[in-house]
Amino acid sequence: REILRNSVSTTAFLRSLDPTRLEGIEAPPSVREGQPVIVAELAPEDAIGQRKAIARIVKHLVDAEGVRPEDVTILSPFRRDRGCLAGEDRIAGFMLVNLADSFSLNDGDPPAIRWETLHRFKGLEAPAVILHDVRGNAENVAYEAILTACSRAQHALYILRSTDYAGSAALPVQGELP
Repeated sequence: REILRNSVSTTAFLRSLDPTRLEGIEAPPSVREGQPVIVAELAPEDAIGQRKAIARIVKHLVDAEGVRPEDVTILSPFRRDRGCLAGEDRIAGFMLVNLADSFSLNDGDPPAIRWETLHRFKGLEAPAVILHDVRGNAENVAYEAILTACSRAQHALYILRSTDYAGSAALPVQGELP
């Protein structure tokens, strides 16, 4: 009944995705408040807009909030070559590395942002999560997949969904992007 991984605000958001099923799930008082969850909507084919939004979020987290780049994880329901970051190896001036490669980084290497599919990041967590390319109604954006991706965030969660999102998890637009 208690979620220790997520902040109070992320736990409340998760509960809002399915109030009946997740009724009674709480973050204990010892868990930090966290940032309000932000859900932004973009046109389904606006890859440039999504990249710009991701870059703004990363810059805000690192510059304004002091989050270390390695504590930011970018997740997608789709492989990188099928999403808005296809062909990109940097975002907001930081290297983009997949999860496996992030474990190979040395102390002297430049800071990097982790990127992975939400399925491969299952069971892991990160202080800040940016979930992007949430579009259509494929299995990749079904309720369980979205719940899993959202529950990876410990402190800050940003979701970039398209106007054609028709997945089974309610993701109402809320908050403002930095």
